[in-house]
Amino acid sequence: MSMRAASIRMRAAAIRMRAAHALLRFALVAALVWTGAGSRVAAQASLIEGLGGPAGFGTNEVPVGDDMEATVTVDITTAFPEGLDFFGTTYSQIHVNTNGNITFVSRFGTFTPTAFPGAPQPLIAPWWGDGDTRGVLADPPGANRVYYVVEPGRVIVTWYLLGYYGSHTDLLNSFQLVLTRPLTPMPGDPPGAFDAEIRYHRCEWTTGDASGGSMGFGGTPAQAGLDAGDATNFVTLPGSLTMAVLDLCTTSNVGDPGVWRLSPRGTAIMATCGNGFRETGETCDDGNTMEGDGCSAMCRTEVAPVCGDGTRDRGEECDDGNTRNGDGCDRSCLVELGPCDPAPATRDASARPDASCNDAGPPQPADAAIDAGPDVPVLEGGGCACRAACRGLGGSRSGALGLGLVLASIVARRRRGARVVRSRAQVDRAREARRNPA
Repeated sequence: MSMRAASIRMRAAAIRMRAAHALLRFALVAALVWTGAGSRVAAQASLIEGLGGPAGFGTNEVPVGDDMEATVTVDITTAFPEGLDFFGTTYSQIHVNTNGNITFVSRFGTFTPTAFPGAPQPLIAPWWGDGDTRGVLADPPGANRVYYVVEPGRVIVTWYLLGYYGSHTDLLNSFQLVLTRPLTPMPGDPPGAFDAEIRYHRCEWTTGDASGGSMGFGGTPAQAGLDAGDATNFVTLPGSLTMAVLDLCTTSNVGDPGVWRLSPRGTAIMATCGNGFRETGETCDDGNTMEGDGCSAMCRTEVAPVCGDGTRDRGEECDDGNTRNGDGCDRSCLVELGPCDPAPATRDASARPDASCNDAGPPQPADAAIDAGPDVPVLEGGGCACRAACRGLGGSRSGALGLGLVLASIVARRRRGARVVRSRAQVDRAREARRNPA
C-alpha cells in the first residue's frame, strides 16, 4: 500500500471516529434534556430570585475564571453576628468557590472531587465539580456566573447556568445554597447553629475535561453533600461520584423535588439509616432498612458470602474452611445429612423429593416427616434401605431393629464418611421385626 493510500485511510478513520463521538454526545444530551415529543424537561426546584443584579441573584459576583482565580472570601457577620458553628468551630467568614462548594478555612480551587469523608477542609458542596465561568453566553443576561447575597438571617450563593472546564457552555447547571438559622431549633443548639438548603434547578453536566470527562460526562463525576474535614463526619447525597448525581434535580429528602436540607449540629453527624444518603459511620444507604439487598439494616455494605473461608455467612449452613465434600460440610457450605437426618429448618426438603428411591410403593406420610435427606439405594436387589429404616422411627411402626439400623448407619457415616449400603436381606429382617415385635 502506498503512503498516500495509507494517509487517506487514516483520515477516513479519524472522520468516522469524530462522527461516532458526535452521535454519542447527541444521544446523551437528548436523553438528559428531552422527553416525549421534543418537550424540554421542566426544571425541578425554583431558585430564589429578586435579589438584584443582572440575573436577579444579587450584585456580588465571584471573579470570572477557573479554579483558584474564581474564588472569593465573604464576611457573613451581617447575616450571622455569632458566626456559623460547623462541627464545633465557629466561623465568621466563608469562601465561595466556582467549583460548586463553599469552604470554611481557606479559598479552595481543587476541581476533581474526592469521596466523603476525605475533603481537605470543612466544606458544603452542592456540586463539587470542575465549573468554569470563562465560557461566554450572550443570553440570558448574567449567565455562567456565581453570585452571593449576605443579608440578616441568611446567606444565598447561586451558581447560575454554570459551564464546565474547559470553557464549555453546551451543558449548564444551576443550583443554589441557602444558609439560615435553624428552621426547627433543637435543644442544646449552639449559638451559631444553622440549616443548609440546596436547591437544584438544572442538572446537565457531571464532569470537566481535566477530571477525566468528555462532553461533560465520565471520569470523576461531581460530589454533593458536606464534610467536616476531620475524616469522620460527613453527609453524601445520593448519586455522588456517579452519573446518577444528575438525579438530584428530581429527588429530595423533604418531599420537594430538587430540594435537599441538611442540619449540621454540634461536633458529629447522627446518622439515620434508611434516609437515602450516606452519613457518618455508614458504608451505604439505599433508602430502606431491609437485609439482603446489598445494604444491611445497619447501613453496612453486604458482602456476598464466600464458601470455604471459615466464616459462616448469611445463607450458609456451615463453613469449615474448605470446599470439600465428605467432611460434614459440603462444597456449597450445606450440612451433609445422614440418610435419615432431618433437613435444617432453613432448607426446603421438598426441593429434593425421594420418590425415585422407593422400596415399597408411593412415599409414606411418615417418610415425608422424617426422611428429608437423600435416600441411599441398596446395591443388592434394589430398593431403598434408608426409607425402610426411617419408617421404623414412625409411631407404632417402630422396632428395636429398625432403630438400631438407623443409629448404626448414622454412626458409620459420621465416622468414615462412607455411603451407607444395606442388603435386601437386612431390609426384610427389619420389616419382619416390626411386624412381630418381641
